[in-house]
Amino acid sequence: MLNLQSTYTFVLICLLLLLSITYSSSGYGQSVIIVNTSIQEEALPLNIIRAIFSMRKTHWNDGAKIAVYVFKSTTENKKINTLFSTQILKLLPYQLKKAWNRNVYSGTGDSPHKVLTIQEMLLKVSTTPGAIGYIPKIRTDMPNVKILSIQNRVN
Repeated sequence: MLNLQSTYTFVLICLLLLLSITYSSSGYGQSVIIVNTSIQEEALPLNIIRAIFSMRKTHWNDGAKIAVYVFKSTTENKKINTLFSTQILKLLPYQLKKAWNRNVYSGTGDSPHKVLTIQEMLLKVSTTPGAIGYIPKIRTDMPNVKILSIQNRVN
């Protein structure tokens, strides 16, 4: 009986270690907001960033149209979307989807453009004037893309 319990405990510890290694090695601990270099702003208040990603703010301060890019809801992107929504926007993912659906079905706005991969996000934001998106904070090589900071951010 003791041997079976020891084996069970050993297997449980190994599984927990494997899960923690997988989670920490994914590199998706934080997200950053990225914009095309055509955007003059270096930082924006959180309420403006929320308005942009919920599709309520459609133009930059200089009048340029905002092109919002988000990750398509897939199993692979769920973690990126959840971390961005909760850590950056301080919203739950369903709250964003609800705002997008309200805009589309009421005829007052659009939903954001959807991408499948980090590489596609970087490509779209770097080649689309006025574009904004987000990526995990694992990339540093981003031509034609800059990080947008949040003003007066309190973690």
